[in-house]
Amino acid sequence: NQALFRTTSGGGGGLQIVCSDLSVQNPLWSINTFYGEELAFGDGTNEHMRIDSSGNVGIGTTNPSGNLHVSSGTSGDATLILEADTDNNNEADNPKLQLRQDSNLVNGEMYLEGNSGDTATDSLANALLLEARDSNGNNTIQFVTGGNMSTPTNGTVRMTIRPDGKVGIGTNDPSEALDVNGNIAASGNVE
Repeated sequence: NQALFRTTSGGGGGLQIVCSDLSVQNPLWSINTFYGEELAFGDGTNEHMRIDSSGNVGIGTTNPSGNLHVSSGTSGDATLILEADTDNNNEADNPKLQLRQDSNLVNGEMYLEGNSGDTATDSLANALLLEARDSNGNNTIQFVTGGNMSTPTNGTVRMTIRPDGKVGIGTNDPSEALDVNGNIAASGNVE
């Protein structure tokens, strides 16, 4: 590694720009601090992004509390945009948010479907899809309410969609296409 820029502070900390190897065509460039100091990026008067000493990245916050923490501060919406197919030319290019665990043996996705049936059987064009997957076919989706982050208390599963399409409300093991544990109120015709 070759340091191309290096500066130090009076307290011993510092910043450097390093090239992995100047003799190769596409070397790795890195910006790092000497002793794990935080690194901030801004426009000269305002800070917009920070990488803390544990590697957490904050956008709009100087104290990121997760791997990526996006904050709008005291006002305004915090908007995260995932965009695909900006020219409306290839409907198979779709924005996706993917969650993984257990070396990707279990994952879930939330995404937009461009053409009907491209990624899911019987999907509709331009629909928002929520999909669970795992290596054993136990890809269940559950909806939870009632948790309290300030206490903290866990929420309760209110609705379950099993891999075979059966839906349970008030039960996490539905035995029919719709299995409701509790009273049902309906107005109009039920067919």
